[in-house]
Amino acid sequence: MGQHLTVNIKQVFTPSTKEEKLQKLLIDLQARALEQYPELLSGKFQSCTITDNQQPDNPIIWVNDDFERMTLFPKEEIIGKNCRFLQGKGTNRDTITKVKQAIETGTMT
Repeated sequence: MGQHLTVNIKQVFTPSTKEEKLQKLLIDLQARALEQYPELLSGKFQSCTITDNQQPDNPIIWVNDDFERMTLFPKEEIIGKNCRFLQGKGTNRDTITKVKQAIETGTMT
């Protein structure tokens, strides 16, 4: 199972357009993620998504190329959806519960 990372984000800019807001948020998020989790540079984490838990249903707002290759979904079909769209009949329900709890509490178990 992949690792769930919690990265603290603080908005420190006043962008004017929605695209500019997202771009600056992603730059800030990347810097904070690398500061908090330097092992991200080791190549240990290959597939990555960013979701916005301040929006209804916590949609995916960014994915890297490795996530696109791993899921075989193009980014255009991933962005805006909740990660649940990847669940299927073979999905381990215990794993889903653990991930959900980690997201709700901000801790890994």
